[in-house]
Amino acid sequence: MPLARSMPWSFPFAPKLFVLDMAGTTVDGTFEVHKHLIAAFQSQHFNIDQRMASLSIAVPKPIGIARILDTYFSIKDPELTEAIHVVFLHEINRYYATDASVREMEGSTLLFEYLRKNGIGVYLDTGFSRATADIIIHRLHWSKLLNGSICSDEVSNGRPDPEMIYWAMKRHGVQDASTVVKVGDTPADILQGKAAGCGAILGINSGTFTKEELIDAGADLVVQHPGDILQLIKACYG
Repeated sequence: MPLARSMPWSFPFAPKLFVLDMAGTTVDGTFEVHKHLIAAFQSQHFNIDQRMASLSIAVPKPIGIARILDTYFSIKDPELTEAIHVVFLHEINRYYATDASVREMEGSTLLFEYLRKNGIGVYLDTGFSRATADIIIHRLHWSKLLNGSICSDEVSNGRPDPEMIYWAMKRHGVQDASTVVKVGDTPADILQGKAAGCGAILGINSGTFTKEELIDAGADLVVQHPGDILQLIKACYG
């Protein structure tokens, strides 16, 4: 198991709630979001690459698209931002609804099942819109495994702001953030967990960002996939 540190790691507390990202964390297909963002920009005659597209990863997509336009093209245009976003939504929703390659990250379902069995809350948070998240949850048959999910278009502030974590805590009746575990594959996820005061912040080394970048952002531990987290939580609960 590729850990962030060479010393064995274990949960320093009994978690009451897990808040996990979707794409690249619990849902496989690390660069699918990048690919569809690139295509959406191309539809409006703008060429971007994966590095540029990363500005829109883990944040609300309209904000990320506007950030790319401003940073790389010195353009501030709400109508253009919306036009690109509409194309992105159409294509990413089609992909998650129909593409045969859509699958979970290894161990996601088993982790959800184990957490629920042991009375630990399971919430997903995402930079996707509600429409996209619901397509994924339905496609992967997760509806009955989750306590809930929260999307970037349902809050005032997306990641790295802690608002989505606070929403999950409120819905699950958890008042102490030190009993919450945040899991994600981007620095924005890690910073979100730190801002919320989560007791443990775990990185997933999906390839979108390096292990070092996740550690530098403040991850307590970096693993390959949710199946590794399952082994850690089993060691805690037996």
